Amino acid sequence: MNIDKISLIKQAWEIVRKNTKLVAMLMGAFIVFNVVQSVTSNYFRETALSIVVSLAFSALSIFLEIGFIKIVLKLVDGVKAEFAELWAYPKYFVNLLVSSILFGLIVLAGFILLIIPGIYLALRLQFYSYYVVDKDAGITDSLKMSWEKTRGKVLDLFLFALLLIALNILGALALLVGLLVTIPVSFVAITLLYRKLSA
Repeated sequence: MNIDKISLIKQAWEIVRKNTKLVAMLMGAFIVFNVVQSVTSNYFRETALSIVVSLAFSALSIFLEIGFIKIVLKLVDGVKAEFAELWAYPKYFVNLLVSSILFGLIVLAGFILLIIPGIYLALRLQFYSYYVVDKDAGITDSLKMSWEKTRGKVLDLFLFALLLIALNILGALALLVGLLVTIPVSFVAITLLYRKLSA
């Protein structure tokens, strides 16, 4: 199965366009989160609480990621989604937190060995978070499911990633304002790809 990369981006743009208000609210929430995180981290940077603050924001980002994935999955499926769902799914927190740590360690090991194995592992395992949130998969099962569904598709996944990077570079060149469009389009496109691969 070939991945029609341009078609995925076009579909993603249409979904973002049709849900402009919700997407804008989500982007606003993440901008606020990043600003608060930056200010708070700088404030506590030279104190003994710096590690605690860093861990707290990391945990909160995982919590918000769950809601974001759920919302975007609904938009992709043509189901109505609400902004309040951003914090409505705590039951996936532990599995996503631990699987994220495991994913990070695996990819880090690949980069330590050589750059290419790290990229390969990241591409093969990238959908683990979707399987946790969408399929309620366990920690190791989510990684195994992503590994299985991306078998034989690494080149397509790599080229798609490069295309999304180029798209976001263009967004950044547009006085950074373009990122408010290209980031959600990229995320929706990845979600569409997940749906395509997991069908």
